[in-house]
Amino acid sequence: MLAPAQIVEKKSLNMDGARRVIAAAVSEAHNKKTTGVIAVVDDGGNLMALERIDGTFAAGQIYRSERPARRCCSRNRQSFSKMW
Repeated sequence: MLAPAQIVEKKSLNMDGARRVIAAAVSEAHNKKTTGVIAVVDDGGNLMALERIDGTFAAGQIYRSERPARRCCSRNRQSFSKMW
Protein backbone atom coordinates (compact mmCIF):
# COMPACT_ATOMS: atom_id res chain seq x y z
CA MET A 1 0.00 0.00 0.00
CA LEU A 2 1.36 3.41 -0.97
CA ALA A 3 1.39 6.28 1.46
CA PRO A 4 -0.44 9.44 0.38
CA ALA A 5 1.83 12.05 -1.16
CA GLN A 6 2.90 14.84 1.10
CA ILE A 7 2.51 18.18 -0.59
CA VAL A 8 4.01 21.31 0.85
CA GLU A 9 2.59 24.58 -0.29
CA LYS A 10 5.22 27.28 -0.15
CA LYS A 11 4.09 30.88 -0.13
CA SER A 12 6.37 33.31 -1.88
CA LEU A 13 6.49 37.01 -2.54
CA ASN A 14 5.57 38.16 -6.04
CA MET A 15 6.26 41.54 -7.65
CA ASP A 16 2.90 42.94 -6.59
CA GLY A 17 3.71 42.07 -2.99
CA ALA A 18 7.19 43.57 -3.30
CA ARG A 19 5.69 46.81 -4.63
CA ARG A 20 3.24 46.89 -1.72
CA VAL A 21 6.11 46.44 0.74
CA ILE A 22 8.00 49.31 -0.92
CA ALA A 23 4.91 51.55 -0.82
CA ALA A 24 4.33 50.81 2.87
CA ALA A 25 7.99 51.47 3.73
CA VAL A 26 8.04 54.75 1.78
CA SER A 27 4.84 55.84 3.54
CA GLU A 28 6.34 55.02 6.94
CA ALA A 29 9.54 56.91 6.07
CA HIS A 30 7.52 59.97 5.05
CA ASN A 31 5.53 59.77 8.31
CA LYS A 32 8.81 59.73 10.24
CA LYS A 33 10.26 62.50 8.03
CA THR A 34 13.27 60.40 7.08
CA THR A 35 14.90 59.10 3.92
CA GLY A 36 16.60 55.88 2.95
CA VAL A 37 16.80 53.04 0.50
CA ILE A 38 14.34 50.16 0.69
CA ALA A 39 15.36 46.73 -0.59
CA VAL A 40 12.99 43.78 -0.92
CA VAL A 41 14.50 40.33 -1.46
CA ASP A 42 12.95 36.91 -1.97
CA ASP A 43 13.51 34.00 0.41
CA GLY A 44 16.75 33.17 -1.40
CA GLY A 45 18.16 36.65 -0.86
CA ASN A 46 17.72 37.73 -4.49
CA LEU A 47 16.82 41.37 -4.99
CA MET A 48 13.23 41.83 -6.15
CA ALA A 49 12.66 45.56 -5.71
CA LEU A 50 14.68 48.57 -4.68
CA GLU A 51 13.70 52.18 -4.16
CA ARG A 52 15.68 55.20 -3.07
CA ILE A 53 13.55 57.88 -1.43
CA ASP A 54 14.10 61.41 -2.74
CA GLY A 55 16.77 63.21 -0.75
CA THR A 56 18.72 60.08 0.17
CA PHE A 57 22.48 60.28 -0.32
CA ALA A 58 23.18 57.83 -3.15
CA ALA A 59 26.74 56.64 -2.53
CA GLY A 60 26.75 53.18 -0.96
CA GLN A 61 23.13 53.27 0.20
CA ILE A 62 21.97 50.54 -2.18
CA TYR A 63 24.52 48.07 -0.84
CA ARG A 64 23.75 49.07 2.75
CA SER A 65 20.04 48.46 2.30
CA GLU A 66 20.37 45.19 0.42
CA ARG A 67 22.87 43.61 2.82
CA PRO A 68 20.56 43.50 5.89
CA ALA A 69 17.73 42.17 3.73
CA ARG A 70 19.93 39.33 2.49
CA ARG A 71 21.22 38.67 6.01
CA CYS A 72 17.63 38.36 7.13
CA CYS A 73 16.98 35.61 4.59
CA SER A 74 20.00 33.67 5.71
CA ARG A 75 18.67 33.72 9.27
CA ASN A 76 15.16 32.71 8.18
CA ARG A 77 13.55 35.78 9.68
CA GLN A 78 10.33 37.24 8.37
CA SER A 79 11.19 40.83 9.12
CA PHE A 80 14.39 42.71 9.79
CA SER A 81 12.82 45.91 11.07
CA LYS A 82 13.98 45.03 14.59
CA MET A 83 17.61 45.04 13.40
CA TRP A 84 17.54 48.83 13.21
